Amino acid sequence: MKKFTPLLGGMTIYRTKTMKKQEFDKTLKDIGLSRQKFADKTNLSYGAVSNWHDEKKPVPGWVKSWLQNYIDKKKFDNIKNIIKDEI
Repeated sequence: MKKFTPLLGGMTIYRTKTMKKQEFDKTLKDIGLSRQKFADKTNLSYGAVSNWHDEKKPVPGWVKSWLQNYIDKKKFDNIKNIIKDEI
């Protein structure tokens, strides 16, 4: 399994086809999102997010890229604020 680690605080998202529930929960914790906030931001019900399991109802494939985009945006916003303060 290859690692992909350009994330906030050295967080790691593994390059696999699907994200396991444990990885999903860890990623949420690392970026400071609760399941409820993730559900709100993605217009999903909290119940749908909580029902994701590794076998019967896996974490949907789009979630990993959504989380990566969320992390990238937070990093970009931080850089923007640093540059803005320097100008």
